Amino acid sequence: MKIPKRIVGFLELKGEKYSFELDKESFELKLYHLIAEDACTKFFEAFKTLNLKVRENKWIDRITIQGVTSERYLVFFGTIDNPESYNGYYTYRVDWYYITDEDSKMAKEMRFYSHEINYFFNPTRSFEKNIIYNTEEVVTLKSFSIHSVDCDALKCGSYFDNNIQVNITCDSNSILHYESSIPLESESYLKLQFSEAIDIGKVVYNARIVHNFLKYVCYRSNIRFSNISVYTTSNEGKQRNCGKLVFRYQGDEEKSEICRRRIIRAEYLNEHIADVMKAINDNEIRLDHCCDSFKDLSYYSINRIIMILATFEREYRNIYGYDVRRSVDYKCIKQNVIQNIETYAKNLSGKNKKYAKSFAKRIRDYDVSYGDNVKFAFEDCKEIMDVFIKKCFDGSYEDIVEGISESVNKLRNGIAHSRLDMEVEPRHVTDIKLIEEMLYVIRLKKLGIEVPVIQKVINELFGYGIIL
Repeated sequence: MKIPKRIVGFLELKGEKYSFELDKESFELKLYHLIAEDACTKFFEAFKTLNLKVRENKWIDRITIQGVTSERYLVFFGTIDNPESYNGYYTYRVDWYYITDEDSKMAKEMRFYSHEINYFFNPTRSFEKNIIYNTEEVVTLKSFSIHSVDCDALKCGSYFDNNIQVNITCDSNSILHYESSIPLESESYLKLQFSEAIDIGKVVYNARIVHNFLKYVCYRSNIRFSNISVYTTSNEGKQRNCGKLVFRYQGDEEKSEICRRRIIRAEYLNEHIADVMKAINDNEIRLDHCCDSFKDLSYYSINRIIMILATFEREYRNIYGYDVRRSVDYKCIKQNVIQNIETYAKNLSGKNKKYAKSFAKRIRDYDVSYGDNVKFAFEDCKEIMDVFIKKCFDGSYEDIVEGISESVNKLRNGIAHSRLDMEVEPRHVTDIKLIEEMLYVIRLKKLGIEVPVIQKVINELFGYGIIL
């Protein structure tokens, strides 16, 4: 289906009926009263509502507004319950909208299109080229032809979200344009198929998972979908395009052509694509440290450094767990102490119970120093990181890692304890860049990806340009 030229229609919100129109450029949803007297009533209600929200001291609720367009399509708008009011006429700033000609709980498949997906899974595989040279005296081009072929889709694995299995596939197809200067082009898409039909809430949720996945493989945040198509299963058992999901994006679209090469390609991950998405779905992989754009990758503010250090600490524990370098006796005694405190806390109440639980948490979180964790991770990944470490420093791998762990530990503690005289030096930036790379290395190694492949990932994603 196609998105209508104008998204206008009727909706009901909080017991009131309105006509509406969505501005597709600004994502402003304007509501118009059907009865003139309602506008005056809503004008005064807006002030009362604002005063109540301030007194409640809580986050503004996120809501989904449902309407029917002039084409009789169902349309859903995701926004927050905090509209602007102009003399009683409300305007909502929409984060996303979903328009469908089907029941809202019938989505069985989603297809995502974007520049980043084309970089991730090269669409030119759907072309076959035939070049003939004239070699009589001077080599010249005799003929050139190109035609579309069926290419094999890449099976990217699957994972379970609650009781629903999500199957992931990358595929590409060719597009023929009549009367165009570019008559033939190709594009790739990433497809999610669900074992059970999902509703609008899950449609939006899964779109955010894919968006975060692309942020992970591109290592930047300014990802935009050009098209998100939703499919349902017809009575004949065939897939039918039944809806479109559109997001509002902030910031500028990425313009750098270098981004085509600075990405983790699909063939490096293969079936592990599902494993990465599962980790994002389970909130294991966090992307708060990602830069807004490609040009920001080389800028290390103190805020970005803090987020990289915090993300590594979290990812280290996800991958290696607590006390990975400790003896079995140490781990056993520590666990027994925690269990005894938790048992003791059950017989307490109020603040005393809170104190006991906090002691148990402190003991659980007690570990070796941040620098020791950095050192252990680098030692564990020596086979992968040796070539990149030697690109940045001279000396033996062990001595270099010792210096990195001491430098990063000092920097982290200085920031944690608010040392006002703490300055970020060039050496720190090199160390932080290597910590960024380790975020990918330890995760991909845990997934079982081979060493040469992980090295290709780091080499391309971080632009080393090393011949491996």
